[in-house]
Amino acid sequence: MTLEFKLYRIEDQNNNFNIKLFKINEKPDKCEYTTAKTHENTKTHNYFGIFPSDFSTRKYSKLIYNTQLECKVVSDFRTNKNLRSMYNRLFNDQFSFNFKIKSTKNYTKLKNWVNYKRFDVMKLKRLCIYGIPYEIRGEVWSHLLGSEKMLLCNLNIYQKEINEFVDRKIENQINLDLNRTFPNMILDRGANDSEIVMELFRVLRAFSSFDSNIGYCQSLNFIAAILLVNMKEELAFWTLVQLISHKRNENFMICGWNNLENYYKDGMNGIICDMKILKRICESMLSKVHERLVYFGIDIQWFALEWFLCLFVTTFPTTAALRLLDFIFCFGSCSLFSISIAILDINKTRILSSKDMEECIYVIKSVGKFSDPQKIIKKAIKYNIQESYINLQRNETILN
Repeated sequence: MTLEFKLYRIEDQNNNFNIKLFKINEKPDKCEYTTAKTHENTKTHNYFGIFPSDFSTRKYSKLIYNTQLECKVVSDFRTNKNLRSMYNRLFNDQFSFNFKIKSTKNYTKLKNWVNYKRFDVMKLKRLCIYGIPYEIRGEVWSHLLGSEKMLLCNLNIYQKEINEFVDRKIENQINLDLNRTFPNMILDRGANDSEIVMELFRVLRAFSSFDSNIGYCQSLNFIAAILLVNMKEELAFWTLVQLISHKRNENFMICGWNNLENYYKDGMNGIICDMKILKRICESMLSKVHERLVYFGIDIQWFALEWFLCLFVTTFPTTAALRLLDFIFCFGSCSLFSISIAILDINKTRILSSKDMEECIYVIKSVGKFSDPQKIIKKAIKYNIQESYINLQRNETILN
């Protein structure tokens, strides 16, 4: 495996980038690092970056002139020595830096993900059950969903779609939804609020142009936003395509993923069908919970519609939602059913003890506050609702 080094020289006045690519033939583990050096009396910044080969992860740290450089690396001493040697050779001791390589706090967990692109599906699933390390979450998601391959096979398409004509009504609706998307979402990837809001606008606008069958509808903003928190703008666009567009390439995907494009089309026939299926599954697996909901006159789609359309992003705190997405993106769209049943099961005592409709709805609407994502995932694995079963149920529902 080859570790790639990118050296950036950026002139602030016109934002011109001169990029030199350096390689070192070594067997490194996954690492991610960027430093910024400010030369006195100039506006020139030099960035030295060590990234995974696909360059999809967003997180980085900036360090200024005459400070200690700390590199988050999961590797052995031999690799560390080579990194230090490469750094010294690049800059010829022109800058007084104390270069120190420091193991990331997440060392043990990251170590399990080294060379993850070579893992078989079962090993990836075992790892995703316990969560993807935040340092590489974006690139792993793009690998699971095949969006990095989509990007490489469709270069320049995103820029083209950004500039395509989009109906003014769609643009206005996107703008209305932008500022209410991020209030409770963690922004931890080096972009300020205004930057990520503009990125979100471009991704949603480009998607509405790319897939005119869907265009734009509320809930897409939340999905696109959490993608942008974890990956670069263009990669987030292709990940959204792989998730909900009929133009996805299923051959690029690790998991089974289908029918979500029918959730967001006019009429929303796909989500209506899946709500009926979820209701039947609840009746079969959680009969007492189902009876309680019927007794209070509560339709399961009153709360599960949001769960499915937003992939639980608006139901749980960001950290918990990310853990659930790790599971969903690896196990496939059928896991939406498993997670929903698991949530109801974990909260069934509170549901069954509700005195009236209002209390019961409050309990279900507040599951994000009281449910541990790891317990939900463990319970979802127990129910193990398969894609083949869901497809059979969909066919029966359509026939009826």
